[in-house]
Amino acid sequence: MRKYEARSAKCPFYKKENGSVVFCEGTERCNAIHVAFPARALKKKYASAFCRGEFSECLIARALGEIKYAEHS
Repeated sequence: MRKYEARSAKCPFYKKENGSVVFCEGTERCNAIHVAFPARALKKKYASAFCRGEFSECLIARALGEIKYAEHS
């Protein structure tokens, strides 16, 4: 399935998505995090709430923020 980037994404860690997976930045430069769902509707709901909505409420965004911004502190 083809990956695409949603232009409406607000999360700074968002990379791409496809029908049932959201791809986020990983913990290191050479990896990525895949958030997979058993149904497209569930992925759509998640992406709407966190990738395009309040990403500060997303547990993955919070963890990545702590990891990536703690490195530079």
